[in-house]
Amino acid sequence: PAVHLSLAHKARMEEIEVALKAAGLTAPVAGTFSETPEDADLLALLINSGRVIELDNVALNQRLLFHVEAIAAAIRKLADAFPVRTAFTTGEARAALATNRKSIVPLLEHLDGLGVTVRTGDMRHVA
Repeated sequence: PAVHLSLAHKARMEEIEVALKAAGLTAPVAGTFSETPEDADLLALLINSGRVIELDNVALNQRLLFHVEAIAAAIRKLADAFPVRTAFTTGEARAALATNRKSIVPLLEHLDGLGVTVRTGDMRHVA
């Protein structure tokens, strides 16, 4: 579908992607991008293309958006901060990644699901 976008829509999609890259791990909620009626569809294209990851914060009932580059950087930072088999808490991961509680819990749950981190009780370690 991206091939058939107008130049204006392609430009807007790039603006959204740039904003998400700049946000890093301070993930905005999905409803943040609603300047144009097409923003939801453009965001869906970014998600479907794999350039943006949408995660749920169940406790806050929010859908958070992360650029894949931010998630890749988070994986590298966690691996550097917590060498193999070094256990860490959610709070320690939040401090190492300089993010907030709203973002860290869904991010760590996502990394657990990918097998990048392993959770045992209240502790995790990089796989």
